[in-house]
Amino acid sequence: MIREDPFAPQLDLPPQLGLKFDEPRPSRRIWPVRQLVAQVRELVEQEYGDVWVEGEISNFRPAPSGHVYFTLKDAEAQLPIVLFRRQAMLLRFRPEDGLHVLVRGRVSVYEQRGQMQLVAETMEPKASSTRPASARCPPFPAPSALSPRPPAPSSATSSRSLPAATPASACCSPLSQSRAIRPPRRSNLPSPS
Repeated sequence: MIREDPFAPQLDLPPQLGLKFDEPRPSRRIWPVRQLVAQVRELVEQEYGDVWVEGEISNFRPAPSGHVYFTLKDAEAQLPIVLFRRQAMLLRFRPEDGLHVLVRGRVSVYEQRGQMQLVAETMEPKASSTRPASARCPPFPAPSALSPRPPAPSSATSSRSLPAATPASACCSPLSQSRAIRPPRRSNLPSPS
């Protein structure tokens, strides 16, 4: 005669507390670092492709390549900014630490460091800067306000010397200081009458 064990589990009972122990665990997804950072970069760039950010410049450092790197910060956060050479040459003021600015660009992730940054397209000074108004750069002059071309250098002076900086060109971005701003060339041909 076979006796049934009174303490043996009965299989037709509902699971206790709603837990099921016989289901397999879902497999976990393991990401390579590069692939995860690339995926995050793609999602961030899709969502924040064109943004304006306001803050104060700190750690301003122009690179020999012509790119400009700085941090934009407010009282609670900071964001690394990169302004590439082509955009830096178009600035109409000289950025510096402590200047309050508006920056337009796209948020991205620098994959080599896994660091979020803003790739700036343009930047403009904010009127309520911490600098006194007397220390701010004057507005960029209209082409008609530019002085005529300086006289040709004498033989005693180097033929490669540039004209003296005007207040407007002295205030341009560090990269555009090397570009002389000149009015259009005048032709030596007689004007038609």
